[in-house]
Amino acid sequence: MLLRARTGTFLTFALAGLLCGVWTSRMPALASKFGTSEGEIGIVVLVWGLGALVAMQGLRAVMGRVGSRAVLRVALPLTAVSYIGVAYAPTYGVLIAAVALFGMTFGITDIAMNAQASVVEQAYRRSILSSMHAGWCVGAMTGGLIGFGTAHAGLGFSATVLAASLAALPLALLLGPTYLADRPARAASGAGRRRA
Repeated sequence: MLLRARTGTFLTFALAGLLCGVWTSRMPALASKFGTSEGEIGIVVLVWGLGALVAMQGLRAVMGRVGSRAVLRVALPLTAVSYIGVAYAPTYGVLIAAVALFGMTFGITDIAMNAQASVVEQAYRRSILSSMHAGWCVGAMTGGLIGFGTAHAGLGFSATVLAASLAALPLALLLGPTYLADRPARAASGAGRRRA
């Protein structure tokens, strides 16, 4: 049970890293698709980051109420789905909106997967969080390699991001059952008082 949860959370980090790695490595193709300047591509990345930040701040209360498992089961598949909008945005303006949505779903996934990693770490009763972050790095590097490979093969930005999305969605759904339930806050705080 614990090994399954640890593996599932590791793969969640890896999948999130992969999605980031693919689209950022294909930024030159994105600029070519819309005929945009470096500054306009910089705005795209900024909007993605702002979307993630807004979602992270806005979902704190929800995370506290329903827990990381419930949030992650919804947010990770939604991140893969919102990725399709980035792939097929027809204009620069629509791209900005699609990237904002992708940033928001990714931001929710980010806080939920870190919270879930903390739940798994507590269950293990030893430090494993660094291995989860290593999973993100593995995913990001893999995404970069995929970006390099598809660029070398002559695939455009849309085809590359769509392929990544279609591969990520079923995996995101399969990972859902591996997550552990969060410890109830009251029970945890009560246990802490008893230990004290």
